[in-house]
Order: sequence, then C-alpha cells, then structure tokens
Amino acid sequence: LLVRVRGGRSALPLVAHLVSDTPKCEVERLLIDLLPKAFIHAVSNTDSTTEENDHLITCYRKIFDAVDADVRARVTKALYMVYRN
Repeated sequence: LLVRVRGGRSALPLVAHLVSDTPKCEVERLLIDLLPKAFIHAVSNTDSTTEENDHLITCYRKIFDAVDADVRARVTKALYMVYRN
C-alpha cells in the first residue's frame, strides 16, 4: 500500500478504494508506523523535494479520512502517546 501511495498524485483518487481493499490492521500500521517514518526519512533526505514531502502529507490525510472511526481513534491515540512521551 505504501508503494502504491508513494507512486505519485495519480494514486490520490484511488486512496478510498485502496483503503477499503486493505485489512484494517495494515492501514493502521501504515498510518502509525510506515507513513510517518517515510515522511521523516524524506524530510531528512537532501534529495527529496518539497513536492514529494507535501505528497506524503496529503496521502496521510486522505488515508486517515478514508478509514473507519475505530481506526482513526486508535491512530490518534498512538500519535498522542508519541507526543506525550
């Protein structure tokens, strides 16, 4: 899923479809672990463009908006714990 999403802006219209076809635990892992790490890596990489970084942010938001409320709650709780610690 991460590879598909990172594929570029053409993936954005398909996010809701991709999320619905992916198990909840995988989408949750993508939001809690994979996309944040990909973003941190991209920002720290001098070869990464602002457009690529912005694309990852947009993907995160679209995926977060496309998931069920229970997944959003678990993702929000996990991010809160990261910020709190």
